Amino acid sequence: MLLHYLKLSLRLLARNPFFTFINVLGLSVGFAAFFILWQYSTSELETDQYHKDFEKIVRIGLYYRWGVNEITSGMMTSGAIRSYQAPMIASDFHQVKSFTRVLQQHQFDVGLVGHSDEVVVSLKYDGTRKLFEEDRMVYADPNLFEFFTIPLLRGAPGNVLEHAGSAVLSETRARQYFGDRSPVGETLMVNDSVVLTVTGVFKDLPHTTHLAFDLVISNAGLLDSWKEHFVLTSSYLKLDNAGYIRNFENEISKKGALKYFLTQDVRRPDMEGFRLEMFVQKLEDIAFSEPYEFDYRPQTKSKSFLTMLQIVSVLVLLMAWINYINLCVPRIHKRMKEIATRKMTGALSYDFAKQFLIESCIINLMAVAVALTIMQLVRLPAKAFINILIPEFSSIALGTWSIFGLALTLGILIT
Repeated sequence: MLLHYLKLSLRLLARNPFFTFINVLGLSVGFAAFFILWQYSTSELETDQYHKDFEKIVRIGLYYRWGVNEITSGMMTSGAIRSYQAPMIASDFHQVKSFTRVLQQHQFDVGLVGHSDEVVVSLKYDGTRKLFEEDRMVYADPNLFEFFTIPLLRGAPGNVLEHAGSAVLSETRARQYFGDRSPVGETLMVNDSVVLTVTGVFKDLPHTTHLAFDLVISNAGLLDSWKEHFVLTSSYLKLDNAGYIRNFENEISKKGALKYFLTQDVRRPDMEGFRLEMFVQKLEDIAFSEPYEFDYRPQTKSKSFLTMLQIVSVLVLLMAWINYINLCVPRIHKRMKEIATRKMTGALSYDFAKQFLIESCIINLMAVAVALTIMQLVRLPAKAFINILIPEFSSIALGTWSIFGLALTLGILIT
């Protein structure tokens, strides 16, 4: 019986090809816009939430305040603290389970890491020397890949940065440097002065993170120079309880500058009323805050804009459904003759309900197929021109597919 209704529905749709085309095209554009905008805005709003225990991870920053009146006062916010401060805080608070530090490339200098922030990586292959300019390089603590959820394609999280001179490449950089061969064990030279050994390869960082690096170097062997230069690092702490974050910030402030800052940091004779204050920033909030001094991020995201995109995506989908219904209304009087004829031959209301439901299924499923095709066709242009990432089908999360399935079911029932 179901096959009969399916054949009848296809026959009726084929009799009106232009009407069917307009309906499918309108719904497909609506579905595509909804899928693209909803998936993009939802994934962006979940930035850095894919890390294990993300709700327990915080970054420590600094407020630099000076002046005693409105004319001479001012404030600067830093997203980094002195390298020695994170270990001090971790030892003072038993609630801190672990910490990790990242030194950004714009902080490099010869006395600190052995080379400048203008990095040229060289390697020898097949008797030739290849040069690559690197702008996404960082030095980090050995536990970086244990602290953050960054999948490793080669190497183990606990030992890829264990030794001095260890280097871990992103999947893209590994392919760029070494092609299809394994880079593990290969040697890199930085500015003809620092020798590195590749110990691992990590999966490219997703767009849903504030982290930005393609080459990570171990800071083992550099800690003494870091202390001497009082280097500023992005310092992250993992607490044992997410509910403790607010109290944690208050307790750090109570200890004050005398506890965590050296004399030359606290006393600034060139700035009247100079004082330092620490603040705590949740990991999932970093990408949505204003850029701070000594803070390197690909871009700043807006929660209000992304929420608006979610609303727009739903409105576009509703407009597509309304447009489809409006196109169907003028054809009601033509369908009335069909319905009257079938009722005279013994058809019941239940039979008509099944037929119209099947027709709606066919139209909406055809529209979804076209919408998914549109999504893949515009994937690269959308990334290049409007910086909206449309993932491949294989990388779309199950939760997102569930939302799409719910939208399709509602579309079938509504239309």
